[in-house]
Amino acid sequence: MGTKFGGTEWKLRGHIVGERDVRSKLDNDKRTGDRKVNDTFTGFVDNLGPKERWTNEINHKRTFIERALSRELSIKEVHIIGSYARDTLIEGPEGIDIMFILDKDQHGDWLQHTNGPSDCLRYIREKLLERTEFHDADIETDHNSVTVGFGKFKFNIVPAFRSERGYSIPSPTGRQHWISTDPRVFNKIMGHLDKKFKGRMNEIIKIVKGWNDANGKLLHSFHIENMVYEHFKDRPSTIISSLQEDILNFYARLPTYIQNPTTEPVYRERIDAYLDRNRSEAIDRAQRTVDKLILAEDHGRRGRFERALEYYKKVFGTKFPQ
Repeated sequence: MGTKFGGTEWKLRGHIVGERDVRSKLDNDKRTGDRKVNDTFTGFVDNLGPKERWTNEINHKRTFIERALSRELSIKEVHIIGSYARDTLIEGPEGIDIMFILDKDQHGDWLQHTNGPSDCLRYIREKLLERTEFHDADIETDHNSVTVGFGKFKFNIVPAFRSERGYSIPSPTGRQHWISTDPRVFNKIMGHLDKKFKGRMNEIIKIVKGWNDANGKLLHSFHIENMVYEHFKDRPSTIISSLQEDILNFYARLPTYIQNPTTEPVYRERIDAYLDRNRSEAIDRAQRTVDKLILAEDHGRRGRFERALEYYKKVFGTKFPQ
């Protein structure tokens, strides 16, 4: 499954700080084209993220949900977790994750019962449906959360209990058990690595999520974030690459990342089992993407900027800038 940019791609698609910049040999047209492509990808990232003007409305809806649930449950803590907290949320398929830490003395039976996770989620959904202020909301259970949709905003309510290993939440596989997690530790790990690479990791995460949204939505958001983490975690900080180069580098390895097991970095829990039925299709889709990206890069290298953008739009969908 090797590709043009596979294997030693860090040497092929970037340069070490302090070395002579080999890209300075390129002619003006090529350098201008590279800048245009990178600017276009930066615009793509901006198009994907939630608009800043929505922050107040998101905070208002979050408080609205918290107040409603506090009347139905004994809640110890509330934390915003997930993509919104890490600044990797994209509009559309994702939601804003809110973890509600429940009082174990009041609600600990859900930890003991065979169907405890589903009983807990069902209770939350039913209580929200009973409240008149949620009659216009779309409320459903989804694996390990209750989703509450308000038009363009969706909130994922994740019930949790304090445990010796951080928190216990319902399994995202839909199986009837609780799993250990610590989203705040995960956020710190991801934030540290993104800062190390000056925001580049989060840019790649958003781009891959946008690609996934436009190409069948086969991959889960959390899976994408962890594959990008694996891609960056051992990369030397002395290597400098453009956004376009980093996109090519990641997609060159994406078929292999999808094929191999993926674990999250806190407890090393495997998170890709959901994909087993569609793994071959996801690998094939990623490989076809690699082939198109190689063609796009080749057009750009030959100074055919508009032709390159046509291929990028085929890959990344309607949100990719014209």
